[in-house]
Amino acid sequence: MKTSVLFILLALTGCSDAPIDPGTNDDAEPQADAEVDSSAPDSEAIDGGVGANDAAKEAAPDTGTPGMLDVSVVSHIVEPEGYGHDDMGRSYTDKNYWEFCMPGAATVALYYFKPKNVTAWPAGDFLEPSHAPSTIPSGGTYWKSSDSVNGYTADGRAYLMYLAMKVKPSTWTVPGIASFASYPSPGANLHDVRDALNWEASGHASNWSTFFYEIRSTSGLTLATLRSDVKKTIDGGHAIVATTDTGYLPNWGRSLSHAITIVGYDDTKNTFMYTDTCGVHCNGSSKAKNGGVWTISQSTMLTAITSDGVGYVK
Repeated sequence: MKTSVLFILLALTGCSDAPIDPGTNDDAEPQADAEVDSSAPDSEAIDGGVGANDAAKEAAPDTGTPGMLDVSVVSHIVEPEGYGHDDMGRSYTDKNYWEFCMPGAATVALYYFKPKNVTAWPAGDFLEPSHAPSTIPSGGTYWKSSDSVNGYTADGRAYLMYLAMKVKPSTWTVPGIASFASYPSPGANLHDVRDALNWEASGHASNWSTFFYEIRSTSGLTLATLRSDVKKTIDGGHAIVATTDTGYLPNWGRSLSHAITIVGYDDTKNTFMYTDTCGVHCNGSSKAKNGGVWTISQSTMLTAITSDGVGYVK
């Protein structure tokens, strides 16, 4: 942790548990990516820089249909893979990258505050603040705001890597949403995601810590509360980052703690729509896609969130 919080918020979300083998938050934080028994429900899938210190207000992208945010960009946000070639064509292996679902989900959410951060963040090298492996270029891997180095279009990678490794709200002592207390990274936690979202969305304003997002824990969480939070946030033009048990998500075939971003709802069909920045190789399931938008019943999303036992930021 960058700052102290209640124990329920200390769990780290580890995202993928490295299905393909190719600053630290707090060394004492417990991990939350252990697999648990659950079964995936029936659901269907649908396809769907601004300078770091620029505090000027930026117009958010237009919303899509009622109850649905514009997903034309965020449906292409996919985390860099744990091995392969960066945007300079250099070979690397870095297992930390399999654990970047929290920075990925935050990138999606921040698009609705600072779209140019996602689409036009300056390309550059990104190196872990600690415990970087020896199997990457000495200065880090190089990423652009849009690429096709993995054979599919991926947007927002430069900003995603900035959030994972470099973002540093004023109260933090070490940078990065992800924890780099060990290698590979144990993941990230919802408290730090909330802080990073507010820091970036506010343009680093003096009131950043209470700018927009707050945490809703799973304690006493009901479907009515989840529906109300999603509707209010989406109708306001913004997204919700939630930690979930992937055993209940339609694009996963196994169960672990993982962050997704809710970008829409349909109360007539009782469904939510979400993005998942963990691609095919990160996910490891035949159900996975590189990007896209997924649809899930509202009751199943509630179960996925409460089974994970942490909550979401709204």
